[in-house]
Amino acid sequence: MFHWLLFLILFCGCIHTITYTPSLNELMKHAVDEKLSQLKRSPRSVHNTTERATTKEKSQRMTELLDNLLKSYDMYIRPGFGGPPLTVKSNMVLTSMGPFSDFEAEFTFQCFIRHFWQDERLNFSSSDNTQLVLNSIMLNKVWKPDTFFRGNGQNSYIHDMTRPNQLFRLSKDGNITFSSRLTISAKCPMDFSNFPMDTQKCTVEFGSFGYDTTEIVYRWADHPGLRLSGDSEMSQFVLETFRTTERIEPGLAGNYSVLAVEFYFARNLGYFIMQTYLPCIMIVILSWVAFWINREAAPARISLGITTDLTMTTFAISSRQQIPKVSYPSAMDWYVLMCYLFVFMALVEYAAVNYFIKRGEGGKQPPIQKENESSSPPKRPKLNSENWKPSIGNGINNEPPFNNMSSMLVKFCACLCGSMQYKKWKIMQITTQFNSVVIHS
Repeated sequence: MFHWLLFLILFCGCIHTITYTPSLNELMKHAVDEKLSQLKRSPRSVHNTTERATTKEKSQRMTELLDNLLKSYDMYIRPGFGGPPLTVKSNMVLTSMGPFSDFEAEFTFQCFIRHFWQDERLNFSSSDNTQLVLNSIMLNKVWKPDTFFRGNGQNSYIHDMTRPNQLFRLSKDGNITFSSRLTISAKCPMDFSNFPMDTQKCTVEFGSFGYDTTEIVYRWADHPGLRLSGDSEMSQFVLETFRTTERIEPGLAGNYSVLAVEFYFARNLGYFIMQTYLPCIMIVILSWVAFWINREAAPARISLGITTDLTMTTFAISSRQQIPKVSYPSAMDWYVLMCYLFVFMALVEYAAVNYFIKRGEGGKQPPIQKENESSSPPKRPKLNSENWKPSIGNGINNEPPFNNMSSMLVKFCACLCGSMQYKKWKIMQITTQFNSVVIHS
């Protein structure tokens, strides 16, 4: 009986537990207790919640401020319309330079160009910010100067990856800072008279497209107005210096304010020294080796002269292909031409010497020996200067202008002209050496 009573009590307790549903008040009380316990565990949550509420309020106030500024704003009228001209200050930050094309007469560089001006219509008063940093969408709702690159500007564009690379800042007093990242390609008229030791001057000009000096005046924001922040050295050129100027350019509708930057580039000589100058020097020296070859060795001297001559012709053609087809000679053209002249004259020298020697001999052929004479070896006579006097005659020192063979220059000229005085002097030298050999033997 006791066992059945205990079983009945346990069964009733299980049924009550299964069918019990908490009330709404109990659930709310449980949630509040849980939230309080979380706040006790993390005290910063209250601060974060308050900060989010403050940030949201600031955003709302800023949205209302911008809406009020643009409510009566006319983006088609320049600031200060009807008054004195608006001053737009500018500067440039050069980040990279190149490439530089000689054949296209064009150079490319990348830079940040910044404009500063004041628009009193955008003045505002705010206790939250003294300067607003806005994105490029705001630029489409305010007036901007219509800056363009004049004259030699070829292909310029604003970078737009991943968004247009533009910066817009607005101060409380209406001062605006507008910056863009540009890649600019411009024409550069070049003078190759001193190539490859030339220095090129390339100019970039920019100003307003439609506003003349009665509306807008451009000024450099600081001195010199251009700053280098990257590598300005290229494969063939290096930026030596630059100069910024301001001037007024006359036009059909009036005078226009223009800002200009003049870049001065110097060409690197390393490539041309290794590829042109040193090979030309070695070829000229090689052509002079023919002067130490016996003039009777015609095949050796002719082949050496023609080989060096053709090689210099190839160098002259290849060096000319490194610059555009201009109508005037460059410094390298003159250098290669002089090297070619030295090589060519070395070949002409041998031809002249050979011609004058044959002319001095009178064109006589050596006598043909008979068979019985050629079979027996010739006897070597004893030679002396007296044996040769009757054959060479008198007056070696009395025949100008080669009456003195002590000078090397006189010997060279006498040999080149095939002079009889040189032949007589040479015979006497050979006779003296021959007799000395016979006496010692």
